[in-house]
Amino acid sequence: MIDVYTGCEDGVRELQIMRWCHDELGDQSSPRHGRIGRWHRGSVTLYGWTWFGFATEADMQLFQATWPTPPGIAHPDAARQ
Repeated sequence: MIDVYTGCEDGVRELQIMRWCHDELGDQSSPRHGRIGRWHRGSVTLYGWTWFGFATEADMQLFQATWPTPPGIAHPDAARQ
């Protein structure tokens, strides 16, 4: 599971991420509803960050290579260090 910068203003980045996940990894997992998949988006976005979980390390690494955090964006926890 990783924190992903999905943005918070217009929702464009988040929509692009969700479309990419669906196109590359298939339907979103929802074990609660009997749907097993390779990825799942968390239900809360805080300061533009949302957690995403992946079935495999390889899927997570593919995602991270495709959707790195944009330059100049810092995770909110970075300010605490």
